[in-house]
Amino acid sequence: MKKHVSLILILGIILTGTLSIGLGSVSVPLEQLFSMSTAPDYIKTIIYEIRLPRIIMALLIGMMLSSSGVVVQAVFQNPLADPYIIGIAASATFGAVIAYVFQLPDIFYGVLAFLSCLISTFVIFKLSNRNGKVDITTLLIVGIAVSSFIGAFTSFAMYLIGEESFKITMWLMGYLGGATWTKVALLFVPLVFSLIFFYLQRNQLDALLSGDEEANSLGVDVHTLKAKVLTVSALVVAFSVAFSGMIGFV
Repeated sequence: MKKHVSLILILGIILTGTLSIGLGSVSVPLEQLFSMSTAPDYIKTIIYEIRLPRIIMALLIGMMLSSSGVVVQAVFQNPLADPYIIGIAASATFGAVIAYVFQLPDIFYGVLAFLSCLISTFVIFKLSNRNGKVDITTLLIVGIAVSSFIGAFTSFAMYLIGEESFKITMWLMGYLGGATWTKVALLFVPLVFSLIFFYLQRNQLDALLSGDEEANSLGVDVHTLKAKVLTVSALVVAFSVAFSGMIGFV
């Protein structure tokens, strides 16, 4: 059953992506999509230099956020925990916005987003951990509080930016208009790294789903595992959120 669902989803992504290539201010007929050798040069430019990078960038960011979300759910042992609900993504957004406010070089978008994301992740984890177990009520309350608190600073930063704050608004709405093949390649690196890391930790994460005590009895160093996994998850969220911010700003 799971294989069938996965196959349907993959086919849906391929179909949606193919149809998206032909949609936009300049419509591309289906016959030209499947016979690019006869298509005009401007059609080739639109497809290869504008639309395909955006589609692939959206897929990569979706893969990074979804993989991070699954891992965070395993660490907190609750399906409600994800980078957005518990405020991790908001922290990454805040770090990237700060980099933009101070007009820092491009690399600092990811650096500040990662640091902000990492700090908030461990603060939320520590505050919601009671007697070695994460309390879901505390987790949600702390996550919402952190998200609201950091969101207030983000709004203040947008106020300081002034008329150009519309760039942040477009970014927060998922703007990928500035995607290029270079940026796709750069984003591909942390994605591959994180997926390999999560795959290597798959058995320990499975044990963690049974509870901390059960995982300890199976020889898993729970605290070390959680620290490593949360660090990589913070890195993934920071790059996916901040890097899309660079696309919107640069």
